[in-house]
Amino acid sequence: MKSSAVLARSSLSLTSSSSSSIWSMVVSFLWSIVKFVMRIITGKCELERICSARVSGSIAADHYIPVTKQFEQSFTNSKQLATLLEENTNKENNTTFNYLSTKYTDVDEVFGKLIKIKKKSFVDEHSKKICKTCLRHMINLNQSIVHLDSLARTPFELSNEKHKEMLLEFWKTLRPNQELTFMEDREELTSKDWKHVGFQGLHPQTDFRGMGILGLQNLLEFAKSNTKDAQNILMDCEEESIWYPFAISGINISGLIVDMIRGHQITDIFYTLNFEMDSAHHQQMTESILQELYNYVFINFHEYYIKNNGNVMKFNSLLQSFLSQPSVNNYLRNYSKKDC
Repeated sequence: MKSSAVLARSSLSLTSSSSSSIWSMVVSFLWSIVKFVMRIITGKCELERICSARVSGSIAADHYIPVTKQFEQSFTNSKQLATLLEENTNKENNTTFNYLSTKYTDVDEVFGKLIKIKKKSFVDEHSKKICKTCLRHMINLNQSIVHLDSLARTPFELSNEKHKEMLLEFWKTLRPNQELTFMEDREELTSKDWKHVGFQGLHPQTDFRGMGILGLQNLLEFAKSNTKDAQNILMDCEEESIWYPFAISGINISGLIVDMIRGHQITDIFYTLNFEMDSAHHQQMTESILQELYNYVFINFHEYYIKNNGNVMKFNSLLQSFLSQPSVNNYLRNYSKKDC
C-alpha cells in the first residue's frame, strides 16, 4: 500500500510538472505571436515599444526605474540578444536568470551591438535616449556587483598591514576596555580572546573565507558608525539563553545582502549610480550603500531575534523569516540614498 501511495504521489508530481512545462511552452509561444503581431502593427520591436511608451517630459530619465525593469526583463529574455548576456543563479530560490554581460561597460558599445541585431530599431531620438538610459542603469548595477564580488574574493591576509589594522580596530571599537592578549607572536594575531567578539577559532582569518575582506569591512564600519548599538548587541550575544556569534553572524549578513544584489532583488539604488562618470566614486557609493543596508539588517534583525526568543539553533531560520517580512523586503528593495 505504501509503495502504491508513493508511486501515486510520484506520478501526480510528474504529471503536475509536465503540465506546468507544457503550459509554460504554450504561454511562451502565444507571447511570441503577440510580439510578432505588435511589431507588424507598430513597426517597432518590444524594447523600442517599451522605451517609446514610457517617454515623458515630466519624469527625469536617469531616475525612471520602472522602465528599466521592464526593459531589462525583455532584453534578458530575448533569444536574439543571447550573445550579449550571461547566466546567473539566484541562490535564495535556486533559479537561473540572464543579465547583460559584465564585460560591457560602455553604453554606446552595447547600444551599437543592440541596433545591429534589432535592425531598423530606435530611430526615434526619444526612444534612443531612454534605451541608453536603461542600458546605463544595467551597466551601473553590473559594475556594483563586480566591485562587491572583487572585495568578497579578496582574502584577509596577515601579511597585509591594513587588514591587520582593520581587525585590531574592530576589537578596540567593540571592547575598548579589554586588552587583546596573544598566545604567540603578536604578528600572527593568534588569541583565545577572539571568541569574545564572535569569531570561531584562535584566528579570525579562517572565518573570512566566505566573504573575504568585505566581511571584515562591514563588521568594522558597523562597529564604528553604530558603536553603541554594536556594543549592546555584543552584550546581548553573551547571554547564554540568546547567544549567537556576533562576528560570524555579521559575515553571514554580508553574504545574504550581497546575494540579494547579485540576484537582482536589490536593484533600484544601484541603477542610478553612474559608473561612466567616475568609477572610483561609483565603487565608494556601492560600498556605502551596502554598508547602510547591512547596518539596517543587523540592528533590526537583532531586535527581531530577541522578540522571537531566538537561540543559535533558530538563528538562520529567524534571519530568513526577518528578511522575508514585507516591511523589511520593501525597505531593501526601495532603499534610496541622497546625493548618489
